[in-house]
Amino acid sequence: MELELSWVFRMSKIIVEHDEVFEYNVDVGYEENFDKWLRWNNRERRIYGEKERTVEEGKKIFRSIYGGV
Repeated sequence: MELELSWVFRMSKIIVEHDEVFEYNVDVGYEENFDKWLRWNNRERRIYGEKERTVEEGKKIFRSIYGGV
């Protein structure tokens, strides 16, 4: 079990380090892109001790950035 947890931790660390900047993925839908963006945005806000965005707040901001995609 310890080896498995260690592997999962290393793999998740690699993924986080690899994906540092959100890029809109045209191969998936708008909602999937929004969900990913909001998770990333809130993760960054937690790191900096800021209040997380609600889904409603996030949708307004995301729409203003990516609404035409």
